[in-house]
Amino acid sequence: MYYFAKRFVLDRQDAEDIVAESFIKLWRLRENFDNPQSIKAFLFITTRNGCLDFLRASQRQGNNSKVPPNCRQIFKMAHMDGMKNEEIARKLELSYQTVKNQKVRAIKILRVAFNGRDLSIVTLLMFIVKCSLAFVSF
Repeated sequence: MYYFAKRFVLDRQDAEDIVAESFIKLWRLRENFDNPQSIKAFLFITTRNGCLDFLRASQRQGNNSKVPPNCRQIFKMAHMDGMKNEEIARKLELSYQTVKNQKVRAIKILRVAFNGRDLSIVTLLMFIVKCSLAFVSF
């Protein structure tokens, strides 16, 4: 579970803490599980959610405040809501080029905030969240 968490959270101690919390939750709910497959699924889902919660909290504390509100809104609409640039431009009454520029600006700010680390983990997390939301809606 540690290696799974470490793929999301770069700090070793944070990953260990998240995994430990997942096992504590499993222990508290141990009577609800009747087979190893449900335990495995519970641990992976709980650890994934713990990682996402950790990343959201750390983003709120620092990175999110560095992105101007307009950039943040456009970035969210594009990457979390799955809207196309044309749709965002119409909805916010902005030019297509302004939307593109604001998305690029948000990504540059986030790159700096993440100390130049690859943003693929952020993209992966947004994809996982999108898939989780789509799965829940069925």
